[in-house]
Amino acid sequence: MRNEVTIREILVPALAAAFPGASMCVAAPPEPVVVFPAVCTEVGDIHIYDDGGEATIFIENVTHHHVTPYDSEVTASDRAQWVTQEVVEFLHALFDDRVLLWSRQQGKGGGGWQQPYEGVIPGDIPEDADVFVWSRRVERT
Repeated sequence: MRNEVTIREILVPALAAAFPGASMCVAAPPEPVVVFPAVCTEVGDIHIYDDGGEATIFIENVTHHHVTPYDSEVTASDRAQWVTQEVVEFLHALFDDRVLLWSRQQGKGGGGWQQPYEGVIPGDIPEDADVFVWSRRVERT
């Protein structure tokens, strides 16, 4: 008898509730738990994986983000709840264009993200990087 809760079990219904109008594809392992189709094809789709103790948000052409509480004492249920809350909060910011994404060579040369994005590209973003928010490319001025 299994009594551990997985991230997937908490995450999927929470994402469906948080983003009711979004096109969200749910898959079975080993595929991503959820895929959100790209709004900006240069950014790519969002793939979310349940990696057991953490979730990974893979932004297809840009970068990825590990979501883990880094607490070995937390129960599986508490971990799943915490990870789910963090993923939902990150995705709200991402989908509202409040996360700045940057990429070199469509993620193959490195990439990252910064939050909150408030309309100005920070100086620590590499000059040769392509810069985006979820919905579009951001042009350097």
